Amino acid sequence: MIRTRHLSERAESGSLKLIWQMAGTLHIEQDERSSLIEVGQATVCDTGRPYRIRMSEQSNFAVVMLPYASCPGWEHISQKICGTRLAEGATVRAALGALMAMTSLPPDLQDGDDDTVVQAVQMMLSASLHRSAAERGATRFRNARLSKAQRYIAEQIANPDLDANDLAAALCMSRRSLYMLFKEHDLTPARMIHDVRLEQSMRVLGDASQQHRKITDIVFDLGFNDYATFSRLFKTQYGVTPSEYRLKARGNAPGKAPYFAAS
Repeated sequence: MIRTRHLSERAESGSLKLIWQMAGTLHIEQDERSSLIEVGQATVCDTGRPYRIRMSEQSNFAVVMLPYASCPGWEHISQKICGTRLAEGATVRAALGALMAMTSLPPDLQDGDDDTVVQAVQMMLSASLHRSAAERGATRFRNARLSKAQRYIAEQIANPDLDANDLAAALCMSRRSLYMLFKEHDLTPARMIHDVRLEQSMRVLGDASQQHRKITDIVFDLGFNDYATFSRLFKTQYGVTPSEYRLKARGNAPGKAPYFAAS
């Protein structure tokens, strides 16, 4: 299965293609990355860019196609996770189970809650994709100064007053030069600070050893001034609220409907 650059450019719009391997193996290539996907594992590709998929004999898999809007921040993480094996966990398995249940029910047994299930599945998948991106360093940079800025933020993450002046001082450059550097990479200092804090919060909320801690305590330890701001930023970035993400990470997970098919 090959999606050429010509076909990608001719398509009116792209979408996310998530694939769960149910039998046999599958080899995926995109963005100069390649991965072998075995039974029980999942991967993702972007149909708006070229990709290649090779399947073994007797390969059996499930596919869900989602619009970009179903995963807030997709443009930020896409280049990090397409063509990779997604992080394993209860969230992605629960999403697959919900979709399989929807397709297996006869029409007379469906209760009219399909939209609710679809929305829940989209939130679960969005959270899972962002977790996979975070584990692959979605905010790591090739530019040495940006990488240094990111490390400095991580070291000073508990400081609620951390700002562009602190980053400029840490990088031994003027505030103006700092903003010019960030602009070259379509970033701002404030955005980087928020992204580092949000990625760290996602790791802590998904850490079983941290389940006893109150979310508000975690929020303040990571330098956020108030819970409301943190919750809004978290949901914008990952598509679910902090409490919803924590529940899904524990495996207690309860737009336009996605296209779903098994092959």
